[in-house]
Parts: sequence; structure tokens; C-alpha cells
Amino acid sequence: MTSPGATVRSRESKSVRAAYPPESPLATSVAVMRQSSHPGAPPTDRAPPGSLAPSGSGPSQTSTTGSLRGMTDSDDCDFCAHLAADSFDVVFRGDLVVAVLDAHPINPGHVLVLPTRHAPDFAALDDGEVTELARVAQRADRALRDVLGPVVEGTNLLMSNGVAADQGVPHAHLHVVPRTSDDGFEFREDTTRYPHPPLAPGDRAAIAARMGDTL
Repeated sequence: MTSPGATVRSRESKSVRAAYPPESPLATSVAVMRQSSHPGAPPTDRAPPGSLAPSGSGPSQTSTTGSLRGMTDSDDCDFCAHLAADSFDVVFRGDLVVAVLDAHPINPGHVLVLPTRHAPDFAALDDGEVTELARVAQRADRALRDVLGPVVEGTNLLMSNGVAADQGVPHAHLHVVPRTSDDGFEFREDTTRYPHPPLAPGDRAAIAARMGDTL
């Protein structure tokens, strides 16, 4: 999910268990986020656009660390299958995208924002989907902080596109990951670990000019 210069480490430790005990806000994030937009209201069968409510009671989505299949074929897309079956844990339903809880989160409350239309990666999204994806990701970020409280000390927004970038499901999706300073995970930029030397000024200028013409 990260660049060659980023170190990602997961470790089960006392600090992790202390940060997320069973009774902690993050550990109960599914129920809290489902009901946050309608306090005291009973669960609904389907979340209307713009609401924070459950979508269904079926199994949660496949982990994004699974094998990549059929990058352009919605028939081979686990996310499309879950959207069709209404079996995601949906926390927000927009016009073009949904926000769902990751079944195998980095931390409890980890959200995925994805288009309802099959699109294999970020480059395949249209302008409307890109705009709504960004807006919903920001709303999810704010909701995590508002609903779960000070246990959320920060967030990571991550998106992998293509096999080489470690994309696990052939459907564009943006991770919104709640973080604490001692949660046992590390996303660290370390330029000493980059495999290539920095570009010469002339090379940078040439690439910038070509990209500018394309954009």
C-alpha cells in the first residue's frame, strides 16, 4: 500500500491491546457509526443517500489483501458482488460512492470509500466520482474523530492502484484509517531506503514539462 521508502510494520503488543480494549469506542465503532445520524432510532434495512446507517446483515466485505483478479471485469470483483448483495457494512451511501467498514481493519473503524460503479482503479474514475470520493473520505475522517472521540489521534488516507502497488481487490477504493500514536503500525517515509537516486534538475524539469502538457 505504500512506496518503497515507506516502512509498514504490524505487531501485537500490550500497547495495541491497551489502545483498543473490547469496551473502547473504536471496538464498538460499527454500532456507533451506524446509529450516529439517527440517535435512538432502530436500525434500518438500507441506508438512504447521505445517511450513517446499516445497509445489511450479511457477511462483510473480502479483505483488500486478497488476490487480484480480473482488473477490468466486474464479474470477478468481490466488491461488486458485495454491492449487488447489499452485504457491506455501509456507514455512508452517496449518489456515486459508498463508505463501508473494512472487514479486516488496520484499526477498528477503518473505512473504505469506493464507487458503486465498477472502476478498476483511481485512473478509471470519472470527475464526479473523484469529487464525491474525496468529499466522502473527508466526511468519514471527520466522523471517525467526532464519533469515536480522542482515541483517534490521526488518520491515514491510502489508495493502491495496480498489482505493482499491492492493490488487493480490482475495484478502486480509498482507505480512511483511524490511528493512535501507539497502535503498533508504522507508515514512515525514509528517503535512505529509496531504491533510486534523486533525479537531476534537468530530468525533473523535463518530466514536469511533459506532465504539464498532458494534464
